[in-house]
Amino acid sequence: MSTFAKSVDEIRRAIMREHRAGIDVGELLVAAVTAADRQLAHDFRSLTDNRPGSWEAALVAQVIEPEWVE
Repeated sequence: MSTFAKSVDEIRRAIMREHRAGIDVGELLVAAVTAADRQLAHDFRSLTDNRPGSWEAALVAQVIEPEWVE
């Protein structure tokens, strides 16, 4: 199994675990993506750097919530 496939599986398992616990998965995803983007911002990078212009990058950019607070 590739590293990418392993990462997808880890994320899938976390989503399923939280869903079973009654967590709002949409909120979970926005929080995780926003937190990761903020961590990268310390190095003047963004989650969308690896695929600029792709529909996936556009979706990620829409999901990142500038006002999200834990």
